[in-house]
Amino acid sequence: MNAALLSFTRYGAFGTQMKPQSITFLPPTVCVIEDNDSVRDLICRALQGAGFATVAARDGEAGLREAERSDPAVVVTDMVMAECDGVETILELRRATPNARILAISGGGERGGRDVFDLAKCAGADDCLAKPFRVADLVTKVTALALAA
Repeated sequence: MNAALLSFTRYGAFGTQMKPQSITFLPPTVCVIEDNDSVRDLICRALQGAGFATVAARDGEAGLREAERSDPAVVVTDMVMAECDGVETILELRRATPNARILAISGGGERGGRDVFDLAKCAGADDCLAKPFRVADLVTKVTALALAA
């Protein structure tokens, strides 16, 4: 994890110069929940390259544990997973980490006759992204969500 170190000069009353201050800025954390190892690794590498810290999980249950532990600014979750599917994951994330922004990703499809992205939005996702996606589109959406967090 890279942290940016900023040093600045502070001025006190009557313009007197005070001791320089240093502040460390940690990058926003993104929790990536994806059951496909290669897709999960690609997302993590892309987000790390854009300056985010990442934690990853291969299913919704593990993702919920990671999100509770790391308090991410953004969660990227697949909608179709074997263990805990995307809708259940989003509902639980909203309860466990109410301040996190959620990006639902999926190759599309329906569940119970409804579009998975409609279900994601109803469950509490802030935005959606269809697979396959361009890395630039992923980074743009995650950045926008992180800034809104």
